Amino acid sequence: MSRIAEDGLGLVGLSGRIRPIISSEVVKYFILGAKYDSSKAHKVLGLEDKPFKETLRSAVHWYVRNGYIRRGSKVL
Repeated sequence: MSRIAEDGLGLVGLSGRIRPIISSEVVKYFILGAKYDSSKAHKVLGLEDKPFKETLRSAVHWYVRNGYIRRGSKVL
């Protein structure tokens, strides 16, 4: 499991309960210089870039709304 995924799952209180969506192999691939071009996603899907904190906050709220973590836990 990648360190990024472990930290992210820890932030939302799910460490050890679910597997991360992104494997450590994928993280290594990107760290080692893989290129990614999101221009098509921006044009075709209307993808908008958001600051990391805003993205993480949205993800945590999604987990709360869907019952994966409880409101009032240390995460929030």
